Amino acid sequence: MIESIKEHAAPGKVLNILEFTSPCTLAMICRTSLGGKVLEREGTQKFVEGLEIILSNVGLRMFNANLHPDIVYRFTRFYRKEMESRKFCYAFTDKIIVEKQQELAEAKAKGKQDTNNNANDSGNDNFEEEEDDLLSYKKPQIFIDQLLTIPLPDGKPFSHKEISDHIYTMIAAGNETSATQAAHTLMYLAMHPEVQERAVKEIKELLPTPESTITSEVMKNMVYMERIIKESQRLAPVAAVYGRKTIAELQLDQFTIPKGNIFVLNIFALHRRKEYWGEDADLFNPDRFLPENSKNRHPFAYLPFSGGNRGCIGNRYAMMSMKTIVTAILRNFKITTDLQYEKIEFKFKVSMHLSGPHRTFVEPRNLYG
Repeated sequence: MIESIKEHAAPGKVLNILEFTSPCTLAMICRTSLGGKVLEREGTQKFVEGLEIILSNVGLRMFNANLHPDIVYRFTRFYRKEMESRKFCYAFTDKIIVEKQQELAEAKAKGKQDTNNNANDSGNDNFEEEEDDLLSYKKPQIFIDQLLTIPLPDGKPFSHKEISDHIYTMIAAGNETSATQAAHTLMYLAMHPEVQERAVKEIKELLPTPESTITSEVMKNMVYMERIIKESQRLAPVAAVYGRKTIAELQLDQFTIPKGNIFVLNIFALHRRKEYWGEDADLFNPDRFLPENSKNRHPFAYLPFSGGNRGCIGNRYAMMSMKTIVTAILRNFKITTDLQYEKIEFKFKVSMHLSGPHRTFVEPRNLYG
């Protein structure tokens, strides 16, 4: 991502920062879900384009009532293109799943074979290397390995379709959302240079040399960066609306809501309600999330990842990926914009986007002198 920005940046040139965060989050989610070399495979570009078509069509149907009925949608060019994309994308990931299943089977077979031949030429036991190989599968590091090795509560493995569905859920939920939210965060930092410089100061304290890397400990100590991202999620939540169905009759003030009723929750409006966020609720202020400012706030006044039993299971992963992306960019560049805070407009697709591009100017930052 950083090298790509350097390649495209020039004095006075406008960049749409989303065009750089999006490939980065896709690479992250594909590598953590499917493995390190997944994006080096033949057909990767068509796979990426197919995912974009599928997600775009979901958003198209959400906001076009004429396309809601399946019987109508199936006669459209959008449906034909989506089915073509689905067929290719599923074939792409199915091949990876089969290859992973073969790898696991071979590793188990190798482990059994080696237990019958576990002494080296000097007669000493030689378990260590083989044991490490097996442990790497007993304690998998990527999502697909976990799906292939961890049984369900009834002891049965996940089916091929279940594995495929889980992978697509991870990619769809983890790519566009994190990329867009990171771009929103960078846009707000470009509009608020004093906040940007304070974030850079924290980065330099936690990463004092060019060789310093982001570890879990560093990530945990990025407290100001986390407040910045949370404030970005408050003002511009990518999941700005979502639906919930009542599982029992509900009394809401003077209204009785029957079981099975569907609600559409407006998170964008909730995050700007002045009774929870104060008279300056429309302003960007990361210090709203200082512990002393948050402790008395209603726990469901802030729902960027939903809440309750249906809360997003990827919230920690999303925060880590956004911290990593924003930190990498601020470490290398100073960012500005000609967009005006008071004139920001949003539009809804599957998630909430700017009505136009994330117009950003970048210049090299000499952080380490």
